[in-house]
Amino acid sequence: MVILPGGDYLIASVREETRNSFALMVFVLDYRNGGALPLARTGTPAQAYNLQAKYMNLHGQNGITIAYTIKDIRSKKYKKATEG
Repeated sequence: MVILPGGDYLIASVREETRNSFALMVFVLDYRNGGALPLARTGTPAQAYNLQAKYMNLHGQNGITIAYTIKDIRSKKYKKATEG
C-alpha cells in the first residue's frame, strides 16, 4: 500500500476472494466520514510489489502515476523447456 503526499489517496494491491485474480485499487481517504471510498480499479496479471505513486502533470492534465513490479510467473511447460 502507498499513501500519496497529502494523505488524500491510497493505492493498494488487492486480491479477489472468490478467484485468483489481482488488481490495483485507488481509494479516496475521506476523513469526514471516517472511511476509504474506492475510486478506481485496474487488473494486474499477478500481485503487485514495490508500489510507488506520485502526482504528475502530463500535457496540462493533473493525475496520479503508479509504478509497480510483479513476479514472473511462467507455465510448467516453459520451466521444463528452459531447465538444463
